[in-house]
Amino acid sequence: MKRLKQIILCLAIPLFIAACDNSIERANNAIGLIQDQMTKLVNELYEVQNLENQLQGHFEEDLKKSGDNLSYFNQEDILVIKNTSLRLEHLTAMEKAAEELEKLIPELINGRKNNALPMKDFESIDKMIQSMKIDLTTYITEYRKNIALEKQTFHSIGNPKIDYNNFFKVFDNINKLSETNLYNLDRLLVHFEPINQLIVDTKVKVVTLLESK
Repeated sequence: MKRLKQIILCLAIPLFIAACDNSIERANNAIGLIQDQMTKLVNELYEVQNLENQLQGHFEEDLKKSGDNLSYFNQEDILVIKNTSLRLEHLTAMEKAAEELEKLIPELINGRKNNALPMKDFESIDKMIQSMKIDLTTYITEYRKNIALEKQTFHSIGNPKIDYNNFFKVFDNINKLSETNLYNLDRLLVHFEPINQLIVDTKVKVVTLLESK
C-alpha cells in the first residue's frame, strides 16, 4: 500500500506547459494525458487493494449480523458481496485507462517529423506500456475469475448443508485466491515506477523545447 501511495505522489508532479510549435505541443499534450491515465490506473488499483484489505472486516460484520442464520449469506446486498462488486467496477476502470493509453501512444509517434523531439524516449514509453499491459491483462483477468470464486465461496456459507469443517474451508479458499492476486499484483507493480520516471523525464525534455520557442 505504501508503494502505491508513493507512485501516486510521483505521478501527480505538476509540470508547466507552454504554447508553441504544433508537433511539440501535441507531444506535450499526449504525454500529459498518458500521465493522467497512468495516475488513474494506479488510483483504481489502490482502490482494489483497499477493498481487499477491508474484506475480512466486512465478513466479520456480516457474520455478526447473520446471528445463527447463515442463510443470510445467500443475499446479494451483504457487505462481502458489495465488496466484490466494487472491486469489479475498479477493474473495469483500470481496463478503460489501459485502452486510453493505447489510443494516446500514436500521438507521440506522430511527432517523428520534428527531429528535436526525444523519439527514443517516446518509443521506450510505448514499449514499457505494452509490456505493462501484458501483466495488467493477466492481473485483471485472473482477478475477475477469483472474484467469481469469492462470491461462490461466500454464498456457500448460506448452504443449509454446510458443516463445521466446510465452514472453515471458506477461509482457506479466500486466502488462496488472495495469494494469487498478490502474485499478479507484484508482477504488475514493477512496471509503474520506471514508466512514471521515464514519463516525467520525457515531459521535462518536451517542456524545455516548448519554453525555448
